[in-house]
Amino acid sequence: MSLNDPQVQFKKIKDSKHLEAYSVIGYNNKKVRNIVIPDNYRGLPVISISAGAFQDYKYLKNVTLPDSVISILDDAFKNCTSLNNIHLSKNLSFIGAMAFENCKSLEYIELPDSILFLGKNVFHNCRKLRRLALPLAFCQRLKDREAKDILPLTPGCRKLEMISLPCWVSLSSLYLLCQKSKPKTLQLIDLYLIHKKPVLSLKVKQFLSSIETLIFTTTSQTPLDMNSFILNVFPKLKSILLPSSLITIPSFAISNIDHLKKLVIPKSVKTIQSRAFHYLKNLHAIQLPHSLTRIEDEAFYHCEEVKIVIYNGTKEELSHISKPKLAFMDIRTNSIMCVDGYYHIKERYTKTLTKNL
Repeated sequence: MSLNDPQVQFKKIKDSKHLEAYSVIGYNNKKVRNIVIPDNYRGLPVISISAGAFQDYKYLKNVTLPDSVISILDDAFKNCTSLNNIHLSKNLSFIGAMAFENCKSLEYIELPDSILFLGKNVFHNCRKLRRLALPLAFCQRLKDREAKDILPLTPGCRKLEMISLPCWVSLSSLYLLCQKSKPKTLQLIDLYLIHKKPVLSLKVKQFLSSIETLIFTTTSQTPLDMNSFILNVFPKLKSILLPSSLITIPSFAISNIDHLKKLVIPKSVKTIQSRAFHYLKNLHAIQLPHSLTRIEDEAFYHCEEVKIVIYNGTKEELSHISKPKLAFMDIRTNSIMCVDGYYHIKERYTKTLTKNL
């Protein structure tokens, strides 16, 4: 199919600057499977997909939009039940309400960073949608909205597995955006901006309890700390991937998470504060980075089930870390596995003996 496909239908419109342009209003054959929209028509730019342009095109599988398109209006691809691949414009800023409703074959859609507005129920009943990354510009606008103004995006997305968004989007807003979906993985960007001890409703807590994997990333190389973050709002976490630029893990940063079994501390971390890891009842394995310079007393408080501790350095290097033995008083194992052998934790037994006396 050529870029100047004569079957594509257009209508002339005016853009925000009152300049003439074209909008796509449909295709001559409703049984079409692949559509490539041109970036211009009769010498004028193609800037939008009209409301209902491809509604009920049940055989449509692949769509490519040019970078000239800045808006997709309401119901544009509604009921395109076979649609499983759509390449969006890099300059797209607006997607109207129910634009992709009932696109039951759509598994993934990459929203460009230019998105400013997503209408209500944009991905309603996209039953196979597995991953959704919310654009930065769109999330920035959420900060000033009241709860009543936050529109649900994914009702009926039963297989939604992963949500990605900037950390400073409130968890309550996340719940409102993803009502009736239960993603298992949450990717948070820019860790240091999230608020500590958020006040959450019961419904929000129930929504967060579905999340099993937490992935942190950062948009800059600036060293981060976790002094304004708390993880116990995710009670069923099984896996945590901390950002590679993290330098300090503060007290009570990760606590009361019963399902977490393995913990890998990033290579950038230098300090683990007292009781940073608190009441992790089923934590079995810990991997410590070579970058550590200080581990405070009882850093792994009431993590009694830990059987394996691995340090990516030598025994001598571990001995130079401030208080490495006192940090592991509560764990089950009595040694740390280093690259050149085992480092024994003797203070654990000294503490036990003192208590018995």
